[in-house]
Amino acid sequence: VRSRQMAGFDAVYVPGWDCHGLPIEHNVDKELGEKKKELSMAQIRRLCRKYAEKFIDIQREEFKRLGVMGVWDDPYLTMNYAYEATIAKECGKFAQDGSLFRSKKPIYWCFTCQTALAEAEIEYFDASTPSIYVKFPLKDDLSKEQPALSGKDVFVVIWTTTPWTLPANLGIALHPDFEYVAVDVGGGEAYILARDLVGDCMQSFGITDYSIIVDIDPKTLENKNCGHPLYPRDSLVLLGNHVTLDAGTGCVHTAPGHGREDYEVGLAYGLEEGLRKFYSLSIKLAIDSEVVGILTKLAEIEVKHKQRLFDLYLTIDPTPLNVETFDSRITSELMEGGFDPDKL
Repeated sequence: VRSRQMAGFDAVYVPGWDCHGLPIEHNVDKELGEKKKELSMAQIRRLCRKYAEKFIDIQREEFKRLGVMGVWDDPYLTMNYAYEATIAKECGKFAQDGSLFRSKKPIYWCFTCQTALAEAEIEYFDASTPSIYVKFPLKDDLSKEQPALSGKDVFVVIWTTTPWTLPANLGIALHPDFEYVAVDVGGGEAYILARDLVGDCMQSFGITDYSIIVDIDPKTLENKNCGHPLYPRDSLVLLGNHVTLDAGTGCVHTAPGHGREDYEVGLAYGLEEGLRKFYSLSIKLAIDSEVVGILTKLAEIEVKHKQRLFDLYLTIDPTPLNVETFDSRITSELMEGGFDPDKL
């Protein structure tokens, strides 16, 4: 810009600062400490504005010292009231022409700061997490389409590395082009899973005496209902191209509140109402260390003892859990003697 100005061109450099963002809020929170609890949101926002103004002045003087030529006395600031008013005005235009609508989507969320996080604000590290296999009882009768399943208790088996998301399950995804089978495992039970993963799964379950009794077209299972392993509600069988055969069972636990792909396939199958009802529960459970402890413990026991499957519908609590009271019951009943995973 400077070279063009010196060459005679009208090249104006207007410096500017983005004054909104998590780093400012985070640093103000650290400075306030416990005092933050005594302040209103408006007071905290005013402190964030002062914090931003302070560093604008510092950075402006530093740029001047470096010889940067610009309109330093009239920069653009995203916290200027005129700037914010323009944003509100443009949003109003979107609303008037029908481009603005209210919906939901899973986002990154900081529970400490109580705010959304951008992709650039997320840091990842390698960690080992427990996995768990869970069987969902198929509620719809398949005996007419598959006479070989007559008289058997049929389960769709899922595998997940995030057992704490099971309370938010609303569906089970199958790939429309994969081959699925029903496997007789004895005891009057049959498990539905991808044909290519039967051997690995049975080895993981510790089941040696099994047999494939029938091939199942995944399209015939679409929109069938399974029973949720924790609550007295249904889990819908869906079809999705995001399902892979890299690991697991070929039947994917789907919690629309916990992932983009789950959310999109959930919308395609009209699970918006279920998501609206249960997404806040998912948020609460995600930070409930006791709930995470229960489901993680189940996974650890499975790995340690190579038990068959943890049928949560039977082992956690014989009394159906009610979603509206789950938060209190998980602590009062399950943790205080109602559930002891070491006795499984």
